[in-house]
Amino acid sequence: MGWSSTSVSKDALDVFQRLPLKHYNTAWVLSQHLKKDMRLSYLAQELISIDRLALQSWCAMGNCDSMQKDHGTALKNFQRAVELNSRFTYAHTLCGHGYVAFEDFEMESKVTKMPLRSMQDIIMPGMVLQRRVFS
Repeated sequence: MGWSSTSVSKDALDVFQRLPLKHYNTAWVLSQHLKKDMRLSYLAQELISIDRLALQSWCAMGNCDSMQKDHGTALKNFQRAVELNSRFTYAHTLCGHGYVAFEDFEMESKVTKMPLRSMQDIIMPGMVLQRRVFS
């Protein structure tokens, strides 16, 4: 019987979820979280060094900052991704999460609706073209 990383990960998660509450903050569990933070930080730095104009690089940097509870810097990184491509809905969503962290729900609502408006610009002309071609 073979094993896969998915089944091993699921088994590990099941064991972790059955831990008593007092074990969640042990050194081993905390070290596992630290390893994740370090891997994300390394990935984000690597992406920025490879391509500073890639949207994914700025989203990874923002996610890293967000995990460190530096929501101001995270929001700036997400906004940079939006500046690079205003139609990248994931960056708008991440900006919305950043505004929620600051309890600025008006801005959250505004930035998460922005890509929907630009999607109408994309979808509507495509629908018109589709009707002309296939009619």
